[in-house]
Amino acid sequence: MNILIIILIALAPCAFWLWMIYLWDKCRPAQKSLMIRTFFLGVGIAIPVAIIETLLYPSSVQGNLSIASAAYAAFVVAGVVEESGKFLGVRFGAYPSKRFDQPEDGLIYASAVALGFAAIENVVYVLSFGISIILARGLFSNLSHVLFSSMWGYPLAHTKLGIIKNKYLTWGGLAAAIAAHGLFDFLLFTSTALVYLVLPLFIGMVVLFVIMMRHANRIATCKL
Repeated sequence: MNILIIILIALAPCAFWLWMIYLWDKCRPAQKSLMIRTFFLGVGIAIPVAIIETLLYPSSVQGNLSIASAAYAAFVVAGVVEESGKFLGVRFGAYPSKRFDQPEDGLIYASAVALGFAAIENVVYVLSFGISIILARGLFSNLSHVLFSSMWGYPLAHTKLGIIKNKYLTWGGLAAAIAAHGLFDFLLFTSTALVYLVLPLFIGMVVLFVIMMRHANRIATCKL
């Protein structure tokens, strides 16, 4: 298959979710360009993250893993490395910008970097497992990356804007994202009946994201 077609297929679901989140943002005209740049920053971050993950866990996570191996691969390799990488991308990329000036911006830029990261994962999965894999990833895995990152993105915005003075809130959000990401992957890696617990976890994260976005839009003071 032509590599350009593969890239377009991989980008399509991520672009869709980014567009949907953009439409939900009350103050979207103020930050469109920065959102797109943050998306491509996420694409770039995926490369060093993949290298670090390979060094930490050179084996494949496919097949039957022991509980200890599944936990290590899920919480340490995937959870810590991927969420830290995405967090650093927003913290040193979008965060210093003057356009990072609304409560929902933490959700917007966290989503953008997460979807850029997920786009590269899509390319790898399509090359490895075929084009049909994009259906599951586009509807489930790509959005999951957004949901994980929103847990540190929202408190990051609140901390920057001084809405909440507790400087440890963002670190708590990052820890929650790592835990949620790790648990999500752990349930999948075990290849047992536990995998069905992914659905209520996913739904719970969707509800949390909706609550945060609605709250952000309610308290936003757009500067258009």
